[in-house]
Amino acid sequence: MGRIPKFFINNFFKVFIPLFFTLFFIASIMFFIMIARFTSYLSLSFAELGEMFIYLLPKIIIYTLPVSFFVSMAITAFNMSKESENIVLFSFGYSPKKMAKVYFFLAFFTTLFLLINSIFILPISKQLYKNFLQIKRVEAKINIKPTEFGQKFSDWIVFINRADNKGYKDIILYNQKKSKDTFILANHAKLNKKEGLLNLSLDSGKVFYIQKDSIRQIDFLKMNINNFLSAGNLRDENVFEYWLRAASDKKRAKDFSFLILISAFPMVSYLFALAIATVHIRHDRVRIYPYLFALIIAYYVISVIFAKSFPFIGIFIVPLIFYLISKSMFGYRVLRRF
Repeated sequence: MGRIPKFFINNFFKVFIPLFFTLFFIASIMFFIMIARFTSYLSLSFAELGEMFIYLLPKIIIYTLPVSFFVSMAITAFNMSKESENIVLFSFGYSPKKMAKVYFFLAFFTTLFLLINSIFILPISKQLYKNFLQIKRVEAKINIKPTEFGQKFSDWIVFINRADNKGYKDIILYNQKKSKDTFILANHAKLNKKEGLLNLSLDSGKVFYIQKDSIRQIDFLKMNINNFLSAGNLRDENVFEYWLRAASDKKRAKDFSFLILISAFPMVSYLFALAIATVHIRHDRVRIYPYLFALIIAYYVISVIFAKSFPFIGIFIVPLIFYLISKSMFGYRVLRRF
């Protein structure tokens, strides 16, 4: 590999970097539009929008990197054919097989990165994204305002006399369970998040337990009341537990299969790129772009079909079939002619 001229790889990255960032930018705009719709019913700051976008980065990468890599390989090979650089390489003994080896290593490391992103990073980011939305939905439901009746926090009915930048003043909470009524009076309260849950922190107050024949009073300096509304819906699975559900969950199995197939696309497509784009510029009709788009659409459509109907079988069948076709096509269109 060290004998391959540096410009061979440099030409690839000159095409790949701007193409990847262009597709990444377009995809980012689409995902930002998707995020923006949450602002119609959730109060989100600019920092929180940025946090949501970070959680979506692995998903954006899985949609943009395989396509940009494949198209960049084809454009690089075509540019070298157009500038007769491949003829110079062949005349110096750099056969198409050696050219293919360079792209093989690039495709291998790209696929490896995509697999790590899909299997390990994406499940974590997806859970963080959904947990973030769940917490924000709970916060939207719990918008406690001063001097308003009928407000609730968890199982408690809340009344607040006044509020300032530091929190709430003169707060009353009421809860009724069976034959016991509970009142909490506090001088100060603050609403905050703690470990993914909403927490109401009370300072300097009293608790009254009222029953038919007794009233009990407890004084306190500090009291915390957690809102458990979101606890049951928060996701806290490790990567193994997340994908283990694919054995019984059809949607999870489909996601797993589709992500593996898309991650494998650089490895099964690099020979296609060379076969399509390595041409005699004076003798061949140049139609690489229709072939590129047709191949991308075909692979993605077949991947979706197999991921939905035969998820675990498709992981092996689809890449194998496409790789065998690409190898035959590379031998027929390139090795036989150059």
